Amino acid sequence: MRVDAYGGTRLGAVRHLRTLGGGISQIGSLDPINRCQRRLQALTATYIIEQRRQSDGAEPSPIMAVVGRYNPLVRYWASTGIVLVADALTARAAQHRLVLGLARREPEEPHALARRLLDATASASRVEIAELAASEFRLLTTRAWLRDMGGAALERLREEVTRAAASALDVDIVVQQMGYRAALSLAG
Repeated sequence: MRVDAYGGTRLGAVRHLRTLGGGISQIGSLDPINRCQRRLQALTATYIIEQRRQSDGAEPSPIMAVVGRYNPLVRYWASTGIVLVADALTARAAQHRLVLGLARREPEEPHALARRLLDATASASRVEIAELAASEFRLLTTRAWLRDMGGAALERLREEVTRAAASALDVDIVVQQMGYRAALSLAG
């Protein structure tokens, strides 16, 4: 019997793909926020497993090669199990555009923002790193929160964001706070 890259048989790999396929069809029926949450959980779990496999000397997984092609791993913190993928940085840049757009301010150029955020992870807390890793989730919750907000409330928020962005030493803090408020409001 032939052993595959997972240390199992080809039949085991086929079973794995069928299980994965069944989960994908269930995910399609979820609302966008829950789908994003599941996607983040799946990416985190699969990248952690792959990092452990490779640290044990296993060959890279062919499935993870495909995943990595479309959403590459940017950083992995083994001590916390936090995985930062490229989509999170793209989502954070979009979140900056959205929040700073309320204040009618131009956001940082996306590549410069991504570099600055990555550099900041060197001294960031676990919560800050996890929040960055969950940027796509924050972006979706912020969009939903703003979409459901009435006109008067949106105008008050716009004024608040304008004041906060003008006085902030780090505009990313304003963006993070908007994400927290949106998540709390939707959970609320």
